[in-house]
Amino acid sequence: MKTQDAIDYFSDGKRRGGRKKLAQRLQVSPAWVSQWGENVPRLQALLLERITKGELKADDPLLMQLDNAA
Repeated sequence: MKTQDAIDYFSDGKRRGGRKKLAQRLQVSPAWVSQWGENVPRLQALLLERITKGELKADDPLLMQLDNAA
């Protein structure tokens, strides 16, 4: 799952507020969401799939690779 897709899902129609709303749903800080890089970490991707009732999918092939190696 791409981080920007998750942010966009929770944004209003003008692409505002998504990072904050996403962080609130996952009970994490918006600053931590900002550190994710291109892909949502595995656990959070699975949680988002459940929260969104499958509208966001955690089964992206990129999840099988290493999480945003620092």
